[in-house]
Amino acid sequence: MEFLNPEAFWALLALLPLSYFLTRRSSSLESLFAPEIFAKMSFSRQSLSRRSRNVLMLLAMSFVIIALARPVLKEGEVTVDTTSIDVVVGFDLSASMFSDDVYPSRFALAQQKFDDFLNVFSEANVAVIGFSSQGFLVAPLSRDFHTLRFLVEHMNAHSISQKGTNILSALQSAENLMKEGTHKALILLTDGGDTQTFDKEIAYAKTHGIKVYVYAIGTEKGGAIKTESGMLTDDKGNVVITHLNESIKQLALQNDGAYLRYSLRHDDIKAMVEDIRSKFKSHTRKSDTIHAYQELFYYPLMLAILFLLLSLISLPQRRVHG
Repeated sequence: MEFLNPEAFWALLALLPLSYFLTRRSSSLESLFAPEIFAKMSFSRQSLSRRSRNVLMLLAMSFVIIALARPVLKEGEVTVDTTSIDVVVGFDLSASMFSDDVYPSRFALAQQKFDDFLNVFSEANVAVIGFSSQGFLVAPLSRDFHTLRFLVEHMNAHSISQKGTNILSALQSAENLMKEGTHKALILLTDGGDTQTFDKEIAYAKTHGIKVYVYAIGTEKGGAIKTESGMLTDDKGNVVITHLNESIKQLALQNDGAYLRYSLRHDDIKAMVEDIRSKFKSHTRKSDTIHAYQELFYYPLMLAILFLLLSLISLPQRRVHG
């Protein structure tokens, strides 16, 4: 037999002074009251003594502590094969991601697609980065999807968005997160920025073994960029129109990834997830050992209840005086 929560036994130390007080230091009430008053307060002798009741209470508390320590019998070990894939999701936070050609904005759609991605990729370890002119960490690799959703939902992109879309910085941030791994996947939620050639980015991804997946958000027609003070204008006062840059497709296709144009369907990103699964699954299986136990806590718990009931039902009846 072993205990899964042995630290619970520290609570037994608190019972030592209590047990001494209850069983050794119980002074007589006669010294506190006048004889005629004590006579009216006296109890019949047909029940357990006060000391006996205190001992029962102490035993009850002791067995509760033993139950909290979780006594168990070890029944063996079970080996379970699991699949885990590390994926970094990069959010483009440049000003162009607030264009109105995609409702309600390119960035808002990216947030929605991230939620769809988590819904269909439950076995993934996911990290989140943001990038514009430089990259930064939002969340490290984690399977706590609730926290990841919260962080992305409350990402204050307006306060950190900057001019320019530095895709290379996103690749570098992803590499810092996955440098210990041999199989790396990066999903970019972006409109492609303004760069027409991605030679440096392609070379960097190949050198570090990063498979790049691009989920392109935006339209060829383009749209204006919403800011907190209105539409973004250039130095001449003209409204800036930003377009989808499909040149970034080469970054994905030349690094064994995939390129996908946005849609309003909730299941479109599933195709990208399936491609990642097919390329990574054979490399990411691992064995986890699960210990099987038979719980025994209910035995000391039942004894605790029994001793508690005995101490309560043995309360003496007060003698009635005329």
